[in-house]
Amino acid sequence: MLKKASINTAKSAILRNFDFIKEGSIIIEFERKVYLVVCKERSSFQNFSENLEPIIAFNAIMHSDFPIIELNIKFYKRSIYIDEISTLISTSNREEIRSLVRFFSESWSNLLIFAKEENELKSFKFENNSIEDLSLCLRGLQIDIEDIMKNT
Repeated sequence: MLKKASINTAKSAILRNFDFIKEGSIIIEFERKVYLVVCKERSSFQNFSENLEPIIAFNAIMHSDFPIIELNIKFYKRSIYIDEISTLISTSNREEIRSLVRFFSESWSNLLIFAKEENELKSFKFENNSIEDLSLCLRGLQIDIEDIMKNT
């Protein structure tokens, strides 16, 4: 379940990731913490509030000749679909994989929703129990999560 969080990050650290992007998401590390940062349009930004239930799925997909992990988080309120976040992680980029593993290794994950045009930021955290699902997805792509966790 989403809970409000008081996460102190500089908006400038977030903005630079979305210079040329109107909507999107990225996992970033900032001051030794890992965040899923999502840039949404105003109408979608307003959908996010406390008490939404996240349902997390990992999908291994092929993009040209390169495997990619799709992280998909759907948010529900009393079984009613509200919104979703989707992020693509390149398996050839070890830094992206490491950040993904670090994000899901935390017991509570940090989520920042940003409305670029209004310069508004909402910060949430949610209880995280998806590391096993991520491990299965990575194993299917022959990526050893234990090796990644040792080197973080």
